[in-house]
Amino acid sequence: MPKSFLLVVLGLGLPIPLHGQVVGSAEEPAGLWYAGAEYSRLNPDYWAYPTVYMNGLSVYGGYRLDIRPHTGFGVEGTWRTLLDRDQGTREQDSFSASGRYIFRASRFAPFGKVGGGFGHFRSGNREQPNPNSGQNGVHFVGAFGAGIDVRVTRYVYVRPLEWEQQVWSFSPNLLAPHSFSFGAAYRFR
Repeated sequence: MPKSFLLVVLGLGLPIPLHGQVVGSAEEPAGLWYAGAEYSRLNPDYWAYPTVYMNGLSVYGGYRLDIRPHTGFGVEGTWRTLLDRDQGTREQDSFSASGRYIFRASRFAPFGKVGGGFGHFRSGNREQPNPNSGQNGVHFVGAFGAGIDVRVTRYVYVRPLEWEQQVWSFSPNLLAPHSFSFGAAYRFR
């Protein structure tokens, strides 16, 4: 009697852990490449006080690797530019590469990111030059942020909200623009 009882217990208990190993890989691939675009409302932290938000455009792409059923890591590159150039007197563009931590729950994937890169800043033109020498040009940029991606179809992801804070190496003080963005991405196979 104990041998048959042991066989029944092993027979019923063994398939459950084996099934658990298959579920994660059956939902979607563990790693995926993607590219997308965003519209941004950006506080450039330089020109007008009180704060005047400006329009921006971002293009991003990266790689995501799910290491467990609900968590993963990724790498993402983002190029962001201001669209409100004010007759060529304002320019604030940046490129950053970020590491991302992703928590996935069903179709939703909230994430946090930290990274750095460089930015190009220009204020003024020939008629109205920037009075602070050394500000126009290329600067190092640090960035951190958070957001959420939502899977709409197998290949299309919507990013309804992303917040990013940047810190620029800028003289005489640091420049700290931040943005709120939304957009969409396409997943490559």
